[in-house]
Amino acid sequence: MSYQIALVHLHLDFEQHLAELLRKWNATQNVVEFVGVRPSRRLEHSLLTPGAISDDEASRIAARIRTEAGYNADDGIIVFTEKRLFDDDFYQLFVGGREVDEDPPRVAVLSVQFMRRVYENAKNRDPRFFSAIVSNLLFSVGIDVGLADHGNETRGCVMDFCGFMSDIEIGLAKGPVFCEECTRILKSIPNIGPAVLALPETFKRINDIEDAERDVTKAILLRGQQYFADKEGFDYDVALSFSGSDREYAERLADQLRLNDIAVFYDRSEQWNLWGRNLQIHLAELYRIRARYCIVLVSTNYVTSRWTKVELEAALAREFEQGDTYILPVRLDDTELSGLLPTRAFVDARRESVESIVAMVKSKLTTQH
Repeated sequence: MSYQIALVHLHLDFEQHLAELLRKWNATQNVVEFVGVRPSRRLEHSLLTPGAISDDEASRIAARIRTEAGYNADDGIIVFTEKRLFDDDFYQLFVGGREVDEDPPRVAVLSVQFMRRVYENAKNRDPRFFSAIVSNLLFSVGIDVGLADHGNETRGCVMDFCGFMSDIEIGLAKGPVFCEECTRILKSIPNIGPAVLALPETFKRINDIEDAERDVTKAILLRGQQYFADKEGFDYDVALSFSGSDREYAERLADQLRLNDIAVFYDRSEQWNLWGRNLQIHLAELYRIRARYCIVLVSTNYVTSRWTKVELEAALAREFEQGDTYILPVRLDDTELSGLLPTRAFVDARRESVESIVAMVKSKLTTQH
């Protein structure tokens, strides 16, 4: 973020509390001016609706928000998204930095969805979402003034860049704070260093901090419950992966899934959306993050198809990252599929009707909820 201007997206769920904090930060020091921004509905809709988004696309949206607000690339901006945020390898809580080749420059993105999900999985059931948000704001400011993140090392410092909320909570337990080493570095930086050092202290002096924590947490969890009822933010309940030579069966299955109100990705139904896209990139993203389950139609034709290799590789990556069932294999013949162990449970289409397979899918979806 910039030494002079720090733009902060005023998320609808915590706009009031965040705007008040920015006002207090500006009153505390006069080196960094924090400016709350409300994006146009068109751009904010892209961030605050469920689904998934790449770090590159989220960063481009942040840059457009900055431009529409009348600022330039020298002014840093941090935005929030309700989507699952992913880079080339993993889902992320936070992306941003000061790399020389960063494009667009001086942007940061925080996934509220990721933060909500890891809190749900944590043993600590007393989430402090507002503190977590402030900690990431301070992390972004710290990076810009030259502090290094601590990687996987947990010091209880806002510069901890941990991938697990249990580690982040170590710092949040006493409120966002800089460790001794970061404090020493900030004190040595003229003007900007002491100004940044004062920010977490200002946050801790907020009189109604517990009320703010409660309000922000309640709003974030409520939005999460609403999205959970909406396929947990996935675009599809099921994505079908199959060889074009097996299209007759795939189409019968897709039709039956739709008749049972199951949202299914079936390529021929979405020609309009696929038209003109780089299919290798789009399909890899779709099969990795955009569906709750992937049904793979295993056959001799499947193992020889170039496109199914792309789809299966993405699906296997998702299952590895998720650590839970994602791929639902359906046998059309006795072909062995590399990547799926023989010990995995298959459904055999030669023994089960399309209707019975769809019934099993419905049970899977219901059980997951």
